[in-house]
Amino acid sequence: MRDCSNEAMHCLSSATFSVAVPRRCADLAAGYWEVGNVRTEILLNHRDSAPPLHGGGTQTKLYLVTAGHPNVLFVYDLHLGINALWWDQPQTINFVAMQRGGRLEDWLFNQANRPAWQGRSFHRMTFGAVGECRN
Repeated sequence: MRDCSNEAMHCLSSATFSVAVPRRCADLAAGYWEVGNVRTEILLNHRDSAPPLHGGGTQTKLYLVTAGHPNVLFVYDLHLGINALWWDQPQTINFVAMQRGGRLEDWLFNQANRPAWQGRSFHRMTFGAVGECRN
């Protein structure tokens, strides 16, 4: 994993997955960000019906995908930064194609899909924020 961050962007890059997110919250409105050869964009903007159980986060989550890695989906909380990762290591799931087909939101939030989530959903295991933006 290589840190490709600059003054404007948080950025991590590897052969497996990469992500770039803005340091300033106002820059989230652009919908995509680039640092070198890492281009990350918002694939889905989802608002939960209730606030998070454990506080600190927001009801709004951005689901991010990086060009060339359609099997990796980053979950970005507006207050906490990147707080989860959906990673289909055998590369059988294409999150971009799911969104284009209108199936991504149902796949992510329908409990009937729980067996398909096994081994693909990874939540942040530290209290430190990763890639959070500042006002």
